[in-house]
Amino acid sequence: MTTQGAAKSGRAKRAATRRVCVLVLGMHRSGTSAAVRAINLAGAQLPAHLMGRNPSNQSGHWESDNLVQYNEKLLADHDSSWRDWRTLEFGHASGRKLDAIRADLRRVLNEEYGDAQLIVVKDPRICRFAPLFLEALDEADFDTHAVLQIRNPAEVCDSLKQRDGMPKVHAALLWLRHVLDAEIATRKRRRVIVAYDLLVSDWRSWLERVSGTAGIPWPNPIDEVASQFDAFIRAGLRHHEKTIEDVLLDPQLRTWVAETYSALLVLTDHPQSSDALETLDAIRLELRHASPFLQHLHESENATHRQELETASNKLVASENRVRKLKELLGAKEADAMAATARFDELRSEFDTLSGILQESRARAHRTDKVLGERMSEVAEL
Repeated sequence: MTTQGAAKSGRAKRAATRRVCVLVLGMHRSGTSAAVRAINLAGAQLPAHLMGRNPSNQSGHWESDNLVQYNEKLLADHDSSWRDWRTLEFGHASGRKLDAIRADLRRVLNEEYGDAQLIVVKDPRICRFAPLFLEALDEADFDTHAVLQIRNPAEVCDSLKQRDGMPKVHAALLWLRHVLDAEIATRKRRRVIVAYDLLVSDWRSWLERVSGTAGIPWPNPIDEVASQFDAFIRAGLRHHEKTIEDVLLDPQLRTWVAETYSALLVLTDHPQSSDALETLDAIRLELRHASPFLQHLHESENATHRQELETASNKLVASENRVRKLKELLGAKEADAMAATARFDELRSEFDTLSGILQESRARAHRTDKVLGERMSEVAEL
C-alpha cells in the first residue's frame, strides 16, 4: 500500500470510529422539534434531560433542558435573549473566556449524551452562536452533520404572534437573524438544508435527504419504525399554513425575508447555487449595515410602547382605586342598610309584642264589661 493510500485508510478508520452529532439548526417555531424526533426515531440518541411538553408544543421539544438553560445564560451574559435579533458579538471576549464557554458546552454535552455514538442536538438559540458551538463539538471529537430546517417565515410570524404576541416585523427580523447566522456558520461544513413542508408531507423523503446529503447511516431500519413515524409526523403538526406567494405579497416580508426564503429553498435542491449564496451574503451585509438604524427604530417603538403601557397601567390603577372606593362606599351603605334592617326587625318585634299585649288588654276589658253588665242587671232587678 502506498503512503498516500495508507493515509486515506487511516483517515477513513478514524472517521468511522468518531462519534457523530446531528446538529439541528433553525428558527424558533420552524419544526426543529419534529426534526429531532424524526432523527431520534431513526436511531440517534436524545439528551438525558428532556424539556417537557407545554401548550405551545404538545408533541414535545425533544431538546436538552440543561443545554437550553445554559444557552439562555450565555445569551443573558452577553446582553441578549432568544427574542433578540441583533448580531451576538463575541469580539470583546478574551480567548480565555471563549475557551471557558466551549468547555462548558462540552461538559453539558457529556452530561446529556455520555458516550453515545450517534446523537441529535438542537436548540434554536444555538443559531446565534453556531460557530462557537461547532468548535466545541470539534473539540469533543464529534463528526458533526448540520441540518438546517427552514419553515415559511409567514407561518413562523403567525406562530410567534399567537404564542408570544410578537409583532410581525420583530418576528421577521428574528427569523432573518437565525437563518442567516446558521447558514453562514455551516456553509463550509457537512450540512443539508431541508424544508419543514417536506417533513410534514413526506417524512421518508425528508429523512432520505438528510441521510443522503449528510452521509448518515441510520441505525434503525426505517420500515421497522415507520408506524412510529406515521403516528408522530402528521398533518396536525402544522397549525399555520402559508405559501411562498403569501411571503412575496406581504409588504412587511417581501424584500429581505422573501429573498432569503427563496434563496434557502433553492439551496434545498441545489446546495452549491452561487446565485442563492450571493443573495444571502448580500442580504446579510445589508442587514448588518441597517442594524444600527433598525435598532434605534426598534428602541423608539419600544419606548413608545412602554409609555403606552405605563399610561394604560396608570389608568388601570386609577380605575381599580375608583372601584375599590365604590366597593367601600357600597359596603358602608350595605352595613347601614343591614343596621336599619336589624332595627326595623327589632321595632317590628316590639310592635308585635305590644300588639299582643293590647289585644289581651282588650279581651280582658271586654270580659270586664260583660261582668259589669251582668252585675248591673242584677242590681236593677232588686
